[in-house]
Amino acid sequence: MSTFIDFEEHLLAEGRAARTAKEYLKWMRRLLRFMHDRGYPVGSITAGHLHEWSETTVPDSWASRKQARSALQHWLAWMGLSPDLAKGIRVPRKPVIAPGPWRSRRPAVCAPPR
Repeated sequence: MSTFIDFEEHLLAEGRAARTAKEYLKWMRRLLRFMHDRGYPVGSITAGHLHEWSETTVPDSWASRKQARSALQHWLAWMGLSPDLAKGIRVPRKPVIAPGPWRSRRPAVCAPPR
């Protein structure tokens, strides 16, 4: 049976940062705990299960949902399941950050040298 250590080694071999691998493992532990608590077999995971998990467990922010879905896509592919199942996780639109005084939508115009 595959372990979290094997999955972490797989992520690191793919070139993921150690911190990213740890975060992905955190999401997978949460998912497997959810599946176990509800009696869902991991081998027959559905997009509906993933939608239910994300709506009840994953914070409703772009960053959290995006990271959880990315982690899940890697894990599903590693397990030999379809990464498309991860589409069950709804990711909100990325927030638009209004330009502040240090950011301008227009490029700065430099004065010609004298």
